[in-house]
Amino acid sequence: MNTIIFATANQHKIAEIQALLGKDYHIVSPAQAGVEGEIPENQNTLEGNAIQKAKHIHTLTRTPCFADDTGLEVEALDGAPGVYSARYAGEDKDTAANNRKLLDALDGQTNRRAQFRTIIALIDHDGAIHLFEGRAEGEILSQPAGEQGFGYDPIFRPNGHTRSFAQMTMDEKNPISHRGKAIAKLAAYLRAQARPATIESPRIGTGYDVHALAPGLELWLGGIKIDHHKGCIAHSDGDVLIHAICDALLGAAALGDIGTHFPDTSEEYKNIDSKILLRRTAEIIRRAGYSIINIDATVSLQAPRLRPHIDAMRHTLATVVEIPVDRISIKATTTEKLGFTGREEGIAAQAVAALQLREAGWQEPGVRTF
Repeated sequence: MNTIIFATANQHKIAEIQALLGKDYHIVSPAQAGVEGEIPENQNTLEGNAIQKAKHIHTLTRTPCFADDTGLEVEALDGAPGVYSARYAGEDKDTAANNRKLLDALDGQTNRRAQFRTIIALIDHDGAIHLFEGRAEGEILSQPAGEQGFGYDPIFRPNGHTRSFAQMTMDEKNPISHRGKAIAKLAAYLRAQARPATIESPRIGTGYDVHALAPGLELWLGGIKIDHHKGCIAHSDGDVLIHAICDALLGAAALGDIGTHFPDTSEEYKNIDSKILLRRTAEIIRRAGYSIINIDATVSLQAPRLRPHIDAMRHTLATVVEIPVDRISIKATTTEKLGFTGREEGIAAQAVAALQLREAGWQEPGVRTF
């Protein structure tokens, strides 16, 4: 078992990362590793602080370790408070005072765009430094909302959501938060290092989706709009092809299905462009440590003819999931006027996706950023 020191006294953080890494790594605090005293943190960038803290621990222990630093960057304030987020209103790190000062600074401002950034610096057995970054983009509210979370959470609302971080449960916040994303990258990387250097068989997943058709609705397939007198009845835009592909990708990684991650009971996903769901699905897959080998899909409908649109769909999907277009195959078939598709009452799609664990390996010399 590999022991790694996490430069924090927060046992909740340690437990969270330990749960992600499983039995291959043992995460300990500086105190558990015999390190006493303050850990320096006086650099003028998040990257600088994270590296400084990790180097301090590594110098004392000669053991692999990592440290993190987080800042809120507000566009209208030229990136402030940034690295000084915790001490924005003074050295006593008063959260309420920090929030009041930020709201006062933005009083009358129409541009309230902001982002949280977390940087994790890992120092390995050989002393090489690896950086993992997580971002959460959103906006600053005009007044606090919610009782959960900490820091600036009550006044920060992430893009694509109607609630502040402080109005979300930890289970809702972690997958979309800056810190959650950085930790996921670190965990995926460390898990890859712990695996034997053998070639693992690809993981295969399947997906299937059906929607009813109705006159007067838009028909979206493979991320493009197709001219037809009928479209899909759906909570989202009804793109059955993308929905089947999402299920195939999630199934290959054993990460549930599209309904688990993007429930059709949520107003957040009402009329949403399914390309957004596919992009988020690809991000989930990559955070879990996988890359997409290929996707093969078949659409079943009587009309319209899809052959003229297949190349456009392949290129659109390849752009969204960021793989070469020659790794995406789309086929279309009729059912010879049999069944609900043959009667033009609905449309169906099925997909198969293959995933591969990303190759392990340290990039040296210097600092590697993820």
